[in-house]
Amino acid sequence: MRQIERNVDTSPKGSVIRVAVYSMGLDQFANKLIAAHRRGVNVRVLMDAHSANDTWRRLERVLGSRADARSHAVLCSGGCMSPYRRKGDTVSSLHTKYFLFSGNGRPTVTISSANPTVLQAEAAWNNSYTVVGNKGLYSAFVRNFTDMTNGANGYYDADYHWTYGTNPKAYFWPRAWGGSDTVLTMLDLVTCSKTRRSRVRVAMFQWTDGRMAIARKLASMASKGCRVTVIYTRDQISPSVRSTLARSRVVVRDTTHGRTRDGYAAHYTHNKYVLIDGRYAGADRRKIVLTGSANFTVTGLYYNDESYLRIVSPSVHDAYLRNFNQQITAVRSATTESHAPALPIHPEETRAG
Repeated sequence: MRQIERNVDTSPKGSVIRVAVYSMGLDQFANKLIAAHRRGVNVRVLMDAHSANDTWRRLERVLGSRADARSHAVLCSGGCMSPYRRKGDTVSSLHTKYFLFSGNGRPTVTISSANPTVLQAEAAWNNSYTVVGNKGLYSAFVRNFTDMTNGANGYYDADYHWTYGTNPKAYFWPRAWGGSDTVLTMLDLVTCSKTRRSRVRVAMFQWTDGRMAIARKLASMASKGCRVTVIYTRDQISPSVRSTLARSRVVVRDTTHGRTRDGYAAHYTHNKYVLIDGRYAGADRRKIVLTGSANFTVTGLYYNDESYLRIVSPSVHDAYLRNFNQQITAVRSATTESHAPALPIHPEETRAG
């Protein structure tokens, strides 16, 4: 958050800041956006309507809510691109989390797993990845932001899924029901054998039965010789997914530890990333990171406004690996599947996945 706030503070007059998040609760962040607007920066913010709190309302009063104004704060109800509802209930969400800065000829994209809320900044393990100077990637995210803004005004597209670039490669959702699973497609390209011990590591906040195929795939990969490790937030993982992983050769760790005074988990992973180290798409010694906003849920795959980046880079992979290992080191218990109940996550963060 400090890096993102520095980019807000240093954005010059006449430049554009674009923010798309699921929730917002950090007053300091909102204050910095307001200050940037007042010094002549074009500040444009999109957020899911579920989180229209006092912080948002203050931002909206200053920036205004007209999407055609130079600065604005606009809500999307049930997702911008696909306000999907089932049995009268809203299912989809604006769930993406990114920050765009036009700057002085140095366009910047920061994609994150974190919403700008207090608990996300202080309690949950999160990550962000920043790309500076890649005009094509920046333009792709601006296109996505513009499309979501149009969606907030009623121009929907339930089959919006598209990609941009090669390295990094950007993915944008929602997509039509029944489309391929990007994570599964990547895992299918990993070679697993007793002689080629590729490594796959997953850090995931939320995982439901609708993405059981990923759990089964990881279990199969482990049985064929891949070394697979999964860290997750147990309270947010379905029992069926947990049992599928527990019965396999996958190494599993629950990242929730510590307890607040009101009985909630003090720390847990809110990350949503996959690390691959090994033979991939027929090439040896590939190191790959897939990171972004989407949980392993059906809504994350088909209905939500989401974004991912795939980065092929040894240095980036190894940085994420250090983060992955830090989370394991911080966990007090050795395994997830104990008889102790899962530590619950604060309701604010359950809604802010």
